[in-house]
Amino acid sequence: MNMKRYFSILCTILPMIIMAQGDFNPQLVEPGKLSVGVNFGTVYDTDFSRLNLNDFSRELSSDLSDDPSFSYLVSLNYQATPSLSFGANCGWGSIYGSNEIHYFNGEYTQGNFTTQLNIFSLSPKTIVYVGCGIGVIKYTATRSFIFDDITFLEEEGESMKANISCGLEYEINDKLSVVMDASYERVADDGFDAWSYDGTGYHKFLYTSVGLRFALGANENKVEDLQKMIEEFGSIIPTSQDYRNLEENYRAVEEIENLLDRVELRLSELEAQEQAEENKDFETAKFLTEELKGRLFFAANSDEVNVTAYPALTDFVKLLEKHPSWSAEVIGYADSDASEEYNLELSKKRAISVVECLKGLGVSSERLTFAFKGESEPFVENNSNDGKTLNRRVEIITKK
Repeated sequence: MNMKRYFSILCTILPMIIMAQGDFNPQLVEPGKLSVGVNFGTVYDTDFSRLNLNDFSRELSSDLSDDPSFSYLVSLNYQATPSLSFGANCGWGSIYGSNEIHYFNGEYTQGNFTTQLNIFSLSPKTIVYVGCGIGVIKYTATRSFIFDDITFLEEEGESMKANISCGLEYEINDKLSVVMDASYERVADDGFDAWSYDGTGYHKFLYTSVGLRFALGANENKVEDLQKMIEEFGSIIPTSQDYRNLEENYRAVEEIENLLDRVELRLSELEAQEQAEENKDFETAKFLTEELKGRLFFAANSDEVNVTAYPALTDFVKLLEKHPSWSAEVIGYADSDASEEYNLELSKKRAISVVECLKGLGVSSERLTFAFKGESEPFVENNSNDGKTLNRRVEIITKK
C-alpha cells in the first residue's frame, strides 16, 4: 500500500488551512461541545482517465443521471477549540462505474478518524471548514459486461484510506446545524472497483453529502451557569412538603387579608368618630365665639380686652390646641363717634389686642389673622349709648 502520497497531500494542505484562519469568527463555535451527525449523499468513481479510453480499459466513470450511488455516514464530533475539532465516523455505501463495454458495482463499509478546521465565516451563522481523515474500508465489488450482465471479475478486501474534505455548516439554533460536505477519498487498493492487477495500486472516489449535526450537550460554561442557577433558586421540582407549605402560606395570606379588612373597618370607624367629634367641637367653638361677642366689648376710645372674656377665650384656645388644623380670624370694630379714620385705626388696635391675648394663651401666630373695619358694619344702630357699646367689639371666626 502506497501511503506516502496521502501524507504528502495532508502535509501540503494543512499549513495552508492554518494560515487561512484569519477571517474566522471564534464566537460562532463553542469549545467543549459534543455533537453527532448524520449525512446522506452520492458517490462518484473518479478513476476515469481521458488518456485511456479503449473499451477494455479498467478505468471507469460514474454518471449520476445513469445510475446514482448512495452512501450514509454517521459521525461523532468533539469541538476542542473554536476552530479545531476531532471526530470519528462510520458509513455504508454503494458505488458504480462504467464504460462502453463493462461496468462495476461495489458496496463498502468504512470507519475513519477525522479532523475539522473552521477557516472563515460567510455570515453570522455560516462557517466554511476543511478537514482530513484516515481510516479503514471494507468492500465487495463485481465487474460485468454491459451487453449480457455476465460477471467476469469479483473482488473483496480491506484497505487503508485517506480523505480531504471541505464544506459549509449553517447553525439553525444552539442544538441543530445543517452541513454540506464534499470529500475526496483515496483507497490504497485498486481492487476496490473489482479490477486488481497486483493489489499495489489505489482507487479514488468523491463523496458529496448533506446532513444534520445535533449538539449533545452544553459547554462547561453553560453547565456552570446552570449549576449556579440551581444553587441560587433551589430545586425546580416541587415536593409534597412544598405543596403543604404553599397551602399554609395561602391560609396565612387569607388570615392577613381578613385582619387587614378588620383594621380598615376599624380605621373607618375611628375616622368617622373623629370627624363627628371634630364637628361637635367646631359647633362648640362657634358657640364660644358667639358667647365672646357678648364679652369682647371695649370702653370708648379703648383697645384693652375686658377681663370677663378670658374664661371663654381660654376654652376657645383649648379647642384650637385639640385641632391643629383649625385657625382663627379676629375682626375689630368701632362705634361712630370721632372721625372715620380714627375709628378705623382704633378697630385695628382692638383686633391686635385680642390676637396678642390669644398668642399669650398659647396659639401660634401662623394660625391667627386679623382684620379691622372701623365704624362700618355696625352690629346695631349707633343712635344710643347702648347701641354704641355693642358696636365697640371684636368678633372671632373659626376656620377648619
